[in-house]
Amino acid sequence: MTQEQGLKQYFDAQMRLLMQAGKQFAQLYPEHASLLNLDSVKDRDPHIERLLEGVAYLTANIQKRLDETLPEISSQVLRQLCPILLDYYPSTTVVQFQPALAMQQPECIKKQYEITTDSSVINGECIFTTSVETELLPLAIDDVEYHESHLGSTLTLSLKKIVQAPLSEFDLNAIRFYLCGDTSLQSSLLKLMTQTSEPISLITPFELEQISTPQTLSCKSALLDADSANLPNAGRCHPAYSLLLDYFNGKERFYFVELTGLDVELLPIDCDKFKLQFVSNTKLPPGHRVSHEQIRLNCAPAINLFEMEAEPIRCNFKKTEYQITAKQLLRDSVFSHSVLSVHGRSSISGETIKIPSRYETVLDHNTKTYSVLSKDLGGYVASHFIQLPVTDNADELVLSTRVLASNAVLPRQQLFEGDLNKIKQKRAAINGVKNVILPTKMSQAPAQSEHWQLIGLLNLKFSEITDVQQLQRMLVLFDWSGRSENINRIKGLQNIAVSPISIMKQGMFLRGVEVKLQIDESRFACLADVYHFGSILHQFFVLYAPISECVKTSVRCFPSLTEFDWDINLPERSQS
Repeated sequence: MTQEQGLKQYFDAQMRLLMQAGKQFAQLYPEHASLLNLDSVKDRDPHIERLLEGVAYLTANIQKRLDETLPEISSQVLRQLCPILLDYYPSTTVVQFQPALAMQQPECIKKQYEITTDSSVINGECIFTTSVETELLPLAIDDVEYHESHLGSTLTLSLKKIVQAPLSEFDLNAIRFYLCGDTSLQSSLLKLMTQTSEPISLITPFELEQISTPQTLSCKSALLDADSANLPNAGRCHPAYSLLLDYFNGKERFYFVELTGLDVELLPIDCDKFKLQFVSNTKLPPGHRVSHEQIRLNCAPAINLFEMEAEPIRCNFKKTEYQITAKQLLRDSVFSHSVLSVHGRSSISGETIKIPSRYETVLDHNTKTYSVLSKDLGGYVASHFIQLPVTDNADELVLSTRVLASNAVLPRQQLFEGDLNKIKQKRAAINGVKNVILPTKMSQAPAQSEHWQLIGLLNLKFSEITDVQQLQRMLVLFDWSGRSENINRIKGLQNIAVSPISIMKQGMFLRGVEVKLQIDESRFACLADVYHFGSILHQFFVLYAPISECVKTSVRCFPSLTEFDWDINLPERSQS
């Protein structure tokens, strides 16, 4: 529908109101407004007709503007409080780095490290950036052995050194693994490695059949903290919201596990290979095999977001909105995602000033501020506009806008495994990089009609989301993927019971709540998938609960009556 067609509907509605409501009012009060009965049989004065049409046109414009302003208000409130709920969720993937043979010391790959592809694959640049810091390890998985018994399973990982420097030069206290595969295999591997029935064993070549079992070795889920969010601007929002948004739309972040406690002094001198053995009650799904392709080292989640300078905008303050174009020559493949900063250069003095965001400063009538509007113009994603107040100042500004940009739907449509294989900034310690999974589908943000529901979430107390319907409603609002498996997981929540608890832990008296969930396991890929979903909900409760409350979570699966528990974790609670 065009803007003119939309205004015509408002105009027709106002004309009907004048005819019908005016007639009714004239019948009720004939001594005051008998002439408002426009249906009466008499000649119609053309001047009066013109007057009525003018009134209808003016009121139609006012009504249309009011209707458009309501979603604008909700958008501005959300952009102030939780901006990640307004912009689309870009494509994500997982990249694996290959350490160079000559690496001599520990190497840390910082967040937002850029990986790209050939320009021939996508017209222009397609850039992904890592969302977490990654310690580049001098190791590779050489072999994976898996055996089952009636009691459970045994998983043995063989790791070998792939650099010239000795292992004693590196810190192996934190070894992060990425678990690759379908949902059943990923969640089963995660549960197997983090829920062992025996201590994790370290085996070296010099010990033959003898296995050393240092009690310090432990393995747990990684990247659950707020700093590991996929979106770079997630820090402006509640960490519980970014956790849910990532789980439903970029969940590969949650299939990382980290082994801690491995001291290089435990390894013999000149040791270049060793094994880690996990014994668990969890078994892999039938028909699945596991190899070094499913358990990988030196991996990091990456997202299709990168910083760039948008095209300059000439601002004369004669209008209020100015469209942002990320790159004019690549406008069909590079799109703005969010605005980071705006600077203006005076056409008279040449002075450059920073224009602050309306959401980050106290409004000063003497200071220019900008706000951001999103409008659907029929492209892959909504277009962004900078909104500035109209002034009588004759000084024009050239706006320089720094944005986060993405390639929208193109990575999912045109990239395959291994296509992201170029590093923007060369480093001697990195020999190569590649994406080990297909980029995920970009997810569109909720429509404006749902913005007030999202705003309502910001006022929910922890006691309110422990109602199963409220929790399901919240989860649905964060699921933008449209995937049936996510819908099934949400519908699998059957009941929630919450009770206060008071316990002694590590010499501390703690108060909190115990959350008991009942879940229909038939809506999940396997029991390990239920466990993984429960661990995400537990982390969500921990982040969302008041800082004075600790949270214990338990899940009972139906119909098998299998139970999972997540106890109060003091270090985890202090981080939240």
